[in-house]
Amino acid sequence: METTFLGLAMPKVLQQLKLILIRKGFLIQTLPTSNPVIVACQQGNWLRRPRHLVLEISSIENNLTRIDITAIVNNKKNRHNEAAIELRIASIISGVFNKVITTRNGN
Repeated sequence: METTFLGLAMPKVLQQLKLILIRKGFLIQTLPTSNPVIVACQQGNWLRRPRHLVLEISSIENNLTRIDITAIVNNKKNRHNEAAIELRIASIISGVFNKVITTRNGN
């Protein structure tokens, strides 16, 4: 599991996060719980196996959101692949939201 923190309120993060995953080719399903959970699935092809992401979003403070990312790949030796996917998705999310924050602040 990989965790990333964003300096935005959870409602702003939730919609943007869905758009990021859709652009990356994932099908999205949101589970309405006290801490929203996004389940994202990406179909495999002859070069890669299908992958699933589970993202749990929780609000730490008014302007601090935590995202826990868990990847699931159907493969016998998958833990290394899962860790790499989790890290890559966390860096993509952080990169997109850092651009959003700096753009809104005018920097």
